[in-house]
Amino acid sequence: MVMNSLQRDFSNGWNARAQEFIANRSMQIGVATMANWSRSLRAGQSILDIGCGFGGPYTQSLIDAGLTVHGIDPSAVLLTEYQRRFPSVSARCEAIENTRFLDSRFDAILAIGVLFLLEPEVQRIALERMATRLNAGGRLLFTSPWQCCEWQDLLTDRPSRSLGREQYVAVLHAHEMRLFAEYTDEGGNHYYDFRFSTSF
Repeated sequence: MVMNSLQRDFSNGWNARAQEFIANRSMQIGVATMANWSRSLRAGQSILDIGCGFGGPYTQSLIDAGLTVHGIDPSAVLLTEYQRRFPSVSARCEAIENTRFLDSRFDAILAIGVLFLLEPEVQRIALERMATRLNAGGRLLFTSPWQCCEWQDLLTDRPSRSLGREQYVAVLHAHEMRLFAEYTDEGGNHYYDFRFSTSF
């Protein structure tokens, strides 16, 4: 039986394991990487954190830098914790596939630990939509392995898929975005840092 949109779990299994994730998550993984990346952003700029989860040190650092942060996450449990920690942030329980935030424009968009949870074609559509909602000179930072691969997520036991560097570059190149840099944090997570070609 095909699952319709009302039955589908847009959190891809994360809502059911949210409390375990909150309790066990190492809060320092990726913090230095995010801090280095965010230094090129200016106070007052707007940033959308797609898959914000329950928040962490990098979220507070963005707020402390004077950025206007918005967050979305399809897990109601994770988002409730996020709103408890960061009550001043505008946040919604929405998935990347149907968020109303992407009707607006932003100076930067984050999608950390999110994209590879989606079906390949949904990943492409999501990237295209994000690229078209960035202001001139906008930044897009997301994580996914550099190689084309598939694996089972350890926490949710659901498949994850990376399209690989070549396809990610091709999709975003069509929207005038260029791969500016790549990073790997202490947890082995691979980051793609894209910018509009007119920004350099």
